[in-house]
Amino acid sequence: TISETVDTLQACYSSLSNRVPKIEFEVLSAAKDSEADVLCKLAMKNHKLTKAEIAGYHKQIEASREEILDLKDHFPARVWAPVNTKVEDAMSVLEQSEKLYEAESDAIEVARRMMAHSRAALQIRNWITAAKGTISGRQISRISVLEVEKRVEGFAQTVTAFQEMSNDIKAKRFGPSMQNSIFPSASSATLAEHLRMKTDETLEEWEGLKSLIHFYKNKFDEATKVKQFRITADEVEN
Repeated sequence: TISETVDTLQACYSSLSNRVPKIEFEVLSAAKDSEADVLCKLAMKNHKLTKAEIAGYHKQIEASREEILDLKDHFPARVWAPVNTKVEDAMSVLEQSEKLYEAESDAIEVARRMMAHSRAALQIRNWITAAKGTISGRQISRISVLEVEKRVEGFAQTVTAFQEMSNDIKAKRFGPSMQNSIFPSASSATLAEHLRMKTDETLEEWEGLKSLIHFYKNKFDEATKVKQFRITADEVEN
């Protein structure tokens, strides 16, 4: 009956209202990448099930509307009007559920992007740590510094892609389409801070590596100049 449809629709809406705002933080709070992957897959599974439910509700409501048309042909308004009200109530809840469904789709996409962003940040910082180790040991030489500089030039594209990833997430998650009551402002602020912190820390380490290379290159250049000066001075004395 239409009353049962309204009740089940309300349950669907409540389920969406409860899970949608949590998706991003549950994924980002996972202790391991494998756990984050499982949470993303679970969210997508629930999302697909809800899509099927919504399609079913549309069919039920359409069938109820056809029944009302038949009732209008044979009975007075006092008979079919209450049923019609129930149908309109059901449609209202369905429309709200569809908005939450679309928001869930956005939330899952953002969660995936944020997860990829965190992984990229870790990979870049590990690469930077290894590069610093190459030019910070006792056997450091001008050749080793120039080799790392060449590797840094090649790795710059990866860092640029990481920056673009950060900008894309920011535009998607904090753009007009996501600024609504479904995602509380406090939660959005926390997520924005997480994104900013991961990005800034990674880029600061990147700039630190380039500064370290510049420092050692200048150091070797100065040593070469001093050596050349001494050779020239010795030649003048002799």
